[in-house]
Amino acid sequence: MTAMITTRKLIRKAVELICTAVIILFCIGAAYLLAQTFIFAPFTIPSESMTPGLLPGDRIVVDKLSTGARLFNIFRAAKGEEPEIRRMPAFTGFRRGDVIVFNFPHKTDWNRLEFNYPVYYAKRCVAVPGDTVTIRNFIPYINGRKLPFEKEAAVLAALHPDDSLSRAARTGYLACEYDTVNRWTIREFGPLIIPGKGIRIKLDSLDYMAYRPVIERETGSRLFMRNGRLLLGARAIEEYQFKEDYYFTLGDNFTASMDSRYWGFVPEKYIVGKARFIWWSRERKGEKRIRWNRILKTID
Repeated sequence: MTAMITTRKLIRKAVELICTAVIILFCIGAAYLLAQTFIFAPFTIPSESMTPGLLPGDRIVVDKLSTGARLFNIFRAAKGEEPEIRRMPAFTGFRRGDVIVFNFPHKTDWNRLEFNYPVYYAKRCVAVPGDTVTIRNFIPYINGRKLPFEKEAAVLAALHPDDSLSRAARTGYLACEYDTVNRWTIREFGPLIIPGKGIRIKLDSLDYMAYRPVIERETGSRLFMRNGRLLLGARAIEEYQFKEDYYFTLGDNFTASMDSRYWGFVPEKYIVGKARFIWWSRERKGEKRIRWNRILKTID
C-alpha cells in the first residue's frame, strides 16, 4: 500500500514537472516571438555587396525597437499580396550612414514598387527624404558632398570606358533600367531629390520617370507623357506631393553592388530596422570555419 502511494506521488510530481517545463518552454518561445516582432530580428548576409564591413556568412542582429517595429499581415504578404504596414512609435528615425535591412522593393518588374516578402537586402542608407543625390564620373554626391568612393570610381571607369552610347546598354552600367527617358548611368546620374512625406516636387518630361514607380504606388494611377503633357490617370499634373518617406541606398562594396542606382528608392515601410552587430560569423566556402574575431562586432 505504501509503495502504491509513493508511486502515485512520484507520478504526480513527474506530471507537475513536465507541465511546468512545458509552460516554461511555451513562455520562452512566446517571449522570443514577441522579441523578434518588436525588438530585434536576425539575418544572414548572403553576398559581398557590403564588404568589408559585412561578409557573406555574417549573421547580424537588426534593431527594430529604436526605429519602430512594423506590424502587418504576414499571411497576406506570404501570398504575394501588398500588406497594409504600420510602424510602432520610433525613438530614432533612419539616418544617413545607417546600415539598414529591408524587403526588396520589387518582384519581377523593377518598374513597379512591390513588397517582396521573402527577399531582404542589407545596404547603407546614404540619402534621406529631401536630400539630393548626384553621381559625376562614378562618384556619388549627397547635397553636394562627395562620398569617399574615388578608388572604386577608378575601377568602374576602367570597366566602363565612356567611348560609345552602345556601351551604356551593358549590364551594370545603365542605371534605373525602367527609365527610358533620362538614360542615366552609374557614371552620370541625377540630380535626384529623394521624395518624402509632404515634399512637393515639380515634374517635367525628363525627371518624371525616376518618380513614376513611387507615384503610381501611392496613387494607383498610371503616370505617363502624352502630347507633351504629363498625365496622372486622366489628370494633367506639373508637380506631386508625396505621401510617404523614401530612402536611397548604396553598397559599401560600391563596384559590385546592386543598389538604388539601379532599382530606385526604398519605401520607409519596407525597412525592417537598423543593423547593430554581428552575433555569429562562419565562412560559407571551404571548411566553413568560424570567424571568431567577428562575433559581437558592432556594425558601423
